[in-house]
Amino acid sequence: MGSILAIGRTQMGTNRWVHVRYETDGQATDAYFMDGGMLGWAGVLGGNKRLAAKLEAAAV
Repeated sequence: MGSILAIGRTQMGTNRWVHVRYETDGQATDAYFMDGGMLGWAGVLGGNKRLAAKLEAAAV
């Protein structure tokens, strides 16, 4: 993975996904992540927000 350009959260359907935009070899790419713990409910219960915060902290 290249350098991270932005980290945020975006609504797709009924879920808010963690959206990571990064650059590799001069090309920007988007990746989407979701906390799938607790049979998929972890994201709704704050897991996606925590995941985004951890990614932001690691990207510094």
